[in-house]
Amino acid sequence: MQSSSLINDLAMEASKSTLQQRVAAVATLNSKKIGNIRCNSQRNLIGGCHVTSAHAEHLALVDFFSNKEVSARGGRWCVQKRKKGKDKKG
Repeated sequence: MQSSSLINDLAMEASKSTLQQRVAAVATLNSKKIGNIRCNSQRNLIGGCHVTSAHAEHLALVDFFSNKEVSARGGRWCVQKRKKGKDKKG
C-alpha cells in the first residue's frame, strides 16, 4: 500500500495539469518513490521523437528507464534496450 503522503503528492501534481484528464504517475519500489512524478502531457519529446500526447504512466517509466525503450504491448509495459540510432538527443 502506498503512503498517504505519496498519494497526496500525486494528487497535487495531477491538479496542476492543463488537460481534461488529470493523471499523475511515478515509479515506486517498496512503496518508495524512485522516480519523478509525471502527468499526462500534450507535447513531449520521447527518444528523440515528438509525440502529440503521452500518458503519465508512460512518462514516469521513460523518465526512470531513461536509457531504455518503453512501449505498451498487449496491455503490459515493455522495457527494452534501445536500438542503435534511437538514443536520446541532448
